[in-house]
Amino acid sequence: MATLDRSGIFRTHFSYCHKKVRQNDIVLSPVLNTALINDPKTASQALILSPAVFVALINSPALFGSVILSPWLFVPLILSPRILSPVILDPFMFVPIILSPVALDPVVLSPGIFNPFVLSPLVMCPFILSPQVMTPLILSPFALTPLILTPLALSPIILSPFVLSPQVLSPQYISGLFLSPYALSPAIESKGALFTVFASPSWLS
Repeated sequence: MATLDRSGIFRTHFSYCHKKVRQNDIVLSPVLNTALINDPKTASQALILSPAVFVALINSPALFGSVILSPWLFVPLILSPRILSPVILDPFMFVPIILSPVALDPVVLSPGIFNPFVLSPLVMCPFILSPQVMTPLILSPFALTPLILTPLALSPIILSPFVLSPQVLSPQYISGLFLSPYALSPAIESKGALFTVFASPSWLS
């Protein structure tokens, strides 16, 4: 009597799905002068060795949309949350993130300039070896988002409470904390210069 090999069917189905996802990745294909509007499918494709320039993401959430070795220039994210979409070896400039929560997205070896976060909470998004300049957080609370070997300059935190987000070897220059209470977020070997704290109480930090 023949038997149905369910495990074999599962393996075949998984292999097919994995292959399909990999085929949808954007590899060695620059993305230029376009807008993704209400397009989560495209926004969720991994971007590998594919620079993005003058690309707007509007109401296009991303899931598993990794960005690897693909610099971003003038890429606003508006109403476009990102989950499980790490940024690795990916410099980015002029990338405002507005009304776009970000979760489980590590930023590694990815320096940035002028990338403000506005009304965009962050959860579990460590910045590692990714210096940032002119990257303020405004009304963007965050948690479990440490800075590790990530200096900041001209990047104030405004009305953005945070917790469990230590700074390790990450000095801040010409920046400050304004109306942003924080807890369990020590600064370890992160002494900067011209750093102002205003109305930002701390607990266990």
